[in-house]
Amino acid sequence: AGLPTWANHGLFFASTFDKNPQLSITEEILKLEDMYGKSFTEQTVVKTTCNTHAYHMNRTGGEDALHNSVKGIVNSIHNRVNEYGSDFTFPASGCDEECERELELEIEEEEEIEVEVPLMDPVQENKWDFTKALQCQSPRDLPTGIIALPAFIEKFTKPASLAKIKWSKEIYCTENFAKTVVSQTDKSMSALNRSLRVVNFVLRFPDGSFLLLSEFEANALVGLFWKSSRDSHYLVHSTFLRQSLDSMNEILLQCTSSKRGAVLNNLFRGRREATDIISDDEMASLQLFAGESTYATEERKYALHSMLHVRQTKGGARFCPRTEAERIVEMRGLGKFYPYSELEALCEKMLCEL
Repeated sequence: AGLPTWANHGLFFASTFDKNPQLSITEEILKLEDMYGKSFTEQTVVKTTCNTHAYHMNRTGGEDALHNSVKGIVNSIHNRVNEYGSDFTFPASGCDEECERELELEIEEEEEIEVEVPLMDPVQENKWDFTKALQCQSPRDLPTGIIALPAFIEKFTKPASLAKIKWSKEIYCTENFAKTVVSQTDKSMSALNRSLRVVNFVLRFPDGSFLLLSEFEANALVGLFWKSSRDSHYLVHSTFLRQSLDSMNEILLQCTSSKRGAVLNNLFRGRREATDIISDDEMASLQLFAGESTYATEERKYALHSMLHVRQTKGGARFCPRTEAERIVEMRGLGKFYPYSELEALCEKMLCEL
């Protein structure tokens, strides 16, 4: 909408330049029918500018009445509009700018969907023996509630179609990470879409599996890592892990369970590369669960494609990768990043394959 407005202002200036000052005063619209009577129609930017040109010329005496010094401005305006606006359309009406903006706001308000969020109570996190985390070979051996990511999606999110995505079976969540709030009306915590915990802290175990931690648990484990003499577990931030995997470099800000490793990490920011501890399949699951829409490498995109490629079954609900991916991004509050993203492009490509 910026180009038609710019063209209108330029044509107004050119058509009134060095003429009777009365022509610089436009007629005031007083009737509601004139203000709002015309409906919105899809018009090209070029067509709108031509209509604007005709209006200003008819009002001020035509093109022959233009001052010689501004004829070049009019030609430049049309050339610029033809260059940049030939492929664009927008809803336009006969309203002036103020009335048109009022109508746009009314349309936006009509399109808004009010969602009433039920009252929630925060869940008190349970303290468990964090020292066991550095002794166990797998998160399944921990003395606290553990749930695999596919099971978490099936149990705590809606709709059920989200569980059809091929989430990595090597990623687990602690009970503290999973259970964030409880509804005052629904004690089952069957849908935590709007209350999911942010994916930040990841603990990697010797068996190659990963555990998503709450902030409370991560804070407790950091101190234990610095005191431990073991060198088999890794506590990392998911963002730095993803960045390191994208660039194929050492893991930034990693915390290993080794005094020597802790000193090295503090001085050289780690010696292990991300490819040593996590695969693209697992990273794609972490990123999609976190609502990310940018996937930097072709290997990650292939892994994401495999996750979202669900075989359609007879009699079952049809699975749409675009719908499910967009739903995950939306429930993370990151919907504005989905349009024109690599995730959207991949989903659109998959729709052509179905």
